[in-house]
Amino acid sequence: MTDEELTKYSGEHLLHEFKMFWWLTGAISYMDGYMHDALLESWLVHLRNLIPFFCHGRSDTDDVIAEDFLDNPGDWSQTESTTLKTARERANKELSHITGKRKYTGETDKDWDVVGLFREIEDIAKKFASKASEAKLHFFFLMTRRPPRSTLFPYTT
Repeated sequence: MTDEELTKYSGEHLLHEFKMFWWLTGAISYMDGYMHDALLESWLVHLRNLIPFFCHGRSDTDDVIAEDFLDNPGDWSQTESTTLKTARERANKELSHITGKRKYTGETDKDWDVVGLFREIEDIAKKFASKASEAKLHFFFLMTRRPPRSTLFPYTT
């Protein structure tokens, strides 16, 4: 993609991933029952999209990944933590399959650490925004470089 195409892409598609991930992080805790479950599943979809964007190389020729937004792609190196890997693998199983690996009510590890996973992605996203090229990344992401508290990720403590 050209710089202009990446800027347009990040202003629509990448921004959508972040704003949904951000909004859902805040909304999930206020819901219960079916609404909680529906919002959590939506949140997991966006988590599943963001982890490979930041932590994996290109698996298909049309994948858009974090390094695409850097002037020197070699400057981006983000490994997938054990926590993110576990969450991604669990989400892949629970969202895409009817599997015996689903957690039962009462299991200590059934609940998702929504805030903890959010904060981990937030830290990576801030690192990404600080390294991305101004010519390739939509200005909304570049704003996160300036304020002491991220405007994109308000759940920071």
